Amino acid sequence: MKTPNHCPISVVIVTRNRANYLAEALASVFAQTLLPSQIVVVDGHSSDNTKKVIQAWDGINYILQNGLGLASARNQGMKLCTGEWIAFLDSDDHWHPEKLAHQYAQFCDNPTLDACLCQVQFYLQEETAPHVGILHQQNELVKTGLTPGALLMRQSVIEEIGLFDESLQIACDSDWFARLLDSTLAKFLLPKVLLYKRLHAHNLSANVQQYRSEVLQMLKRSIARKKLKQPANNTQ
Repeated sequence: MKTPNHCPISVVIVTRNRANYLAEALASVFAQTLLPSQIVVVDGHSSDNTKKVIQAWDGINYILQNGLGLASARNQGMKLCTGEWIAFLDSDDHWHPEKLAHQYAQFCDNPTLDACLCQVQFYLQEETAPHVGILHQQNELVKTGLTPGALLMRQSVIEEIGLFDESLQIACDSDWFARLLDSTLAKFLLPKVLLYKRLHAHNLSANVQQYRSEVLQMLKRSIARKKLKQPANNTQ
């Protein structure tokens, strides 16, 4: 699987009991036309054959999660990254073969760029019955990828944005991206579908009530940040 087309990109994959999807996710990473230099898989102590799936591939840094929850897993993976750039992929999603190549090219063209996003296509897992929590209306829709799997960023972004908020069980991704968008870091949206996001019965967002509560909390934080940036009105 080794080719000269390697780049100092670290890929972080978090997983827990997704062995039936994980092989496809890993295959999409190893099929990249621009291969990453490091792949970190953080396993939340899966009880299925996740470890066996990972052992079928060479060169994966496999670790068991120290803490609990999605944010904890992402943070643990990021702390192990050695690449100049960091990318994420959820274990139930997969990438276009040129995902990393297209995004990395943007950094080559613009040395001041900090983060590059792409578009994402949602699709409904076959034989999954749609319900209100699965957001089935998004099936096969293309949207701006405000999700970790659509991102390639410089590792230095962590110094500005920080880690994922471990107090948020579901909306930790939305909160992190809100901080990114509220920042002055240089961001670019690549108008290409490079991430394919699977909708299924076990997506965390299926817990609609908790997700909405955490998103509301995230929005309040974003509004507070924007107010702090507003110049004070001069009064006499």
